[in-house]
Amino acid sequence: MHEMSIAVSIAENVRTILRQYENVKPVSVRVRIGCLAGIVPEALDFSFSFAAKDIIGSVPTLEIEEVPVEGHCLDCNHRFTFETFPVTCPECDGIRIEHEGGRDLELTSLEVEDNDEGDNCQRKDTESQLPGST
Repeated sequence: MHEMSIAVSIAENVRTILRQYENVKPVSVRVRIGCLAGIVPEALDFSFSFAAKDIIGSVPTLEIEEVPVEGHCLDCNHRFTFETFPVTCPECDGIRIEHEGGRDLELTSLEVEDNDEGDNCQRKDTESQLPGST
């Protein structure tokens, strides 16, 4: 189950972001997953609950947005979206289809709240980037 390694990576990225702030706890994490990425959303959600507890110390809600694939029919030039294979063009039933995207995996947002009542979330004065970002 590779969803566990993906869940660990998401939790580590969240931890990296949280280190930039004082007195906050994560409430929700939003990710976008392409439907061809080979990730089972239920398995990722299950795995994230364990990874987040271990790495972050709490379990924020994992919100998963599944992204369809964009198709382009080479016979009639029609553009459309789809979620599973096999696929034919909905316009001409052609089978010569190019697909774009669908393998995405992106952490899109992190919602946090104050740990202490009355305190504002304050960003620390440190530079930090997510692993693999420029």
